[in-house]
Amino acid sequence: ELICELVDISLNKNAVLGDKSALSPGGIRIGTAALTTRGMKESDFIEVAKLLDSAIKLAIKMQDDIGSKKLADFKKLIADNRYNDNINEIKRQVNQLANKFEFIDINN
Repeated sequence: ELICELVDISLNKNAVLGDKSALSPGGIRIGTAALTTRGMKESDFIEVAKLLDSAIKLAIKMQDDIGSKKLADFKKLIADNRYNDNINEIKRQVNQLANKFEFIDINN
């Protein structure tokens, strides 16, 4: 979830069948309605899935590198900027995809 926030992907953790605790959910919920409102089609969601996969793989690599699943340790690793290049590349790809679609401002 933290990596996704850093690369401009908005989602939240969500419990799924088989989770041992709702405090440590194993799933995510994506606001697909917001994406379809912007005009995304099925083929665009394949790109979204690839970006999510990149973010998840980076998070797993980071977690493996620190040898801990503690959130505090993960936040320290993010703060030391070791993975900035990886994070910035995924963010660039996310924004490149997002910029292809109109953003509807409901306040105007």
